[in-house]
Amino acid sequence: MLNRKSLAFMVVLFVFMLALSVSSYAIPTLQVGAPAGPGDSGSYADYQSSLTNPSESDTAVTSGGTLYAAGTFGPNTVFLGGAGSANGVSWSWADFGFASAFRNSGAILMATVADGTLGLGSLTVNGMNAIYTTSIYENGFVVPNPPSNHAPIQNQDYLFFDIGVFNNSGSVPNFADESGSAAGQIKTLTIATSGYSWIHFDVFAIEAEQTGGNRRIRTSFDDVGNPGSKDVTWKETRVPEPATLLLMGLGLVGLGLLKKNKV
Repeated sequence: MLNRKSLAFMVVLFVFMLALSVSSYAIPTLQVGAPAGPGDSGSYADYQSSLTNPSESDTAVTSGGTLYAAGTFGPNTVFLGGAGSANGVSWSWADFGFASAFRNSGAILMATVADGTLGLGSLTVNGMNAIYTTSIYENGFVVPNPPSNHAPIQNQDYLFFDIGVFNNSGSVPNFADESGSAAGQIKTLTIATSGYSWIHFDVFAIEAEQTGGNRRIRTSFDDVGNPGSKDVTWKETRVPEPATLLLMGLGLVGLGLLKKNKV
């Protein structure tokens, strides 16, 4: 017979193991991150609760030239990218209504820039130009929902880059809180840009899953059905947001009062 103390210990242990198992599945399928910058904690750029110019919430912010795009493989996922085939079944972006420019591409990095500025700047990813650009919202391509209602995506200008297929070669954490791990790949992307004051980055891919005898092929986006935030906003200069400035101001006032009281 278990005494009350032993039973309580087993319950606590069970809850702890359950929490570990839940966290192991809390890694987004797709996410975009950036290396930590000044003031950031950990290895990845911190996600900010609110941002202006552009108006956005829960996004990592960077002014550097490096991005991370990560893809993870959940149970039964056999492919995460773009055009592909497995067990005699083939698929491509054309199956989802995307323009011919996407047809043979892998996973897609979408860069959103301010409306009316597409021709005023330049952007390359790993030295490559965009495979497709448009200044008309959802003209010639189909963006999964979301992000059609996801700021700052609506009614802006867009550039799309082929970043290839994600493989199962390593361990991926949740960029937002740097917790957990899942099998997948983190791609390092080098961006070179001029002429844009801000660029918002998202990633999407075709995800093929084998469940029993059934195969499911769907598009997967970094905001769909996953925990936390998973996108990055590049800004020409990282400027503290109003909330951050307010906290800094209050801290300085507090230090001033403390110093005054000591005198």
